[in-house]
Amino acid sequence: MATDTRVSPADRSLPRDLALGLADIAPDILQSVRAEARANGVRPAFTRLKRLTVRFSEPSELQDILNKHNEVVRRYDVLALEPATERAFVSACNNKRVDLIALQLGVRMPFRMRPPALKAAAANGVAFEVGLFRRL
Repeated sequence: MATDTRVSPADRSLPRDLALGLADIAPDILQSVRAEARANGVRPAFTRLKRLTVRFSEPSELQDILNKHNEVVRRYDVLALEPATERAFVSACNNKRVDLIALQLGVRMPFRMRPPALKAAAANGVAFEVGLFRRL
């Protein structure tokens, strides 16, 4: 099971949101999930991964979050970046701390994925998560 905490540099509640993402899951929710698993004939065994997704436009915004909240960010199991500009995308691809880059491909992206950035991501072992969203 994975939980995802989504933040952006402009969030006033950034420190609070970062801390809440690391909080334990309420016992009643876990009990409910276990009961549903048993009802479906599955033996419930949980391993929780904590994911942090940072949406950013400028590389300096990302560096600010990573530097100011380093201790909290390091407690997350997965660091995902969601770049909103080409500069942010290149920065994410070159970042050695990132686990994955989340892209929304159902709408026109505001930047191009150029080969040098993709090669840097591959060299750093970065995975890409592709979300397909359609505008209604």
